[in-house]
Amino acid sequence: LTEADLEKVTELHLSNNLLAEVPKELEKLTQLKYLHLDKNKLTNVKGLEKLTQLKTLNLRSNRLTEVPKELGKLTQLTSLELGVNQLTAYWRNHPLMGASYACLKKGSIS
Repeated sequence: LTEADLEKVTELHLSNNLLAEVPKELEKLTQLKYLHLDKNKLTNVKGLEKLTQLKTLNLRSNRLTEVPKELGKLTQLTSLELGVNQLTAYWRNHPLMGASYACLKKGSIS
């Protein structure tokens, strides 16, 4: 794929890939609106804050223990899936609480 092709990608499914970290190459997908990273082994989501066009972010079934405040920079985000993680940090005042839909079903926090 060329650099121009990467800028056209708006949806990406990386579910069930045993990812332990967010691939750095995702930063090149500047028009990405829908990202599915569920069912991996992510313990952090460093770098995702650069994907400012994201509307949907699926992080279900990973190994996250907290939601980084940097994700608050995702001002277009309307759907955030966090269920089936190991969230322990209290985040009621987290910047993402403004997202119109945050799913925490079966997570440690409700």
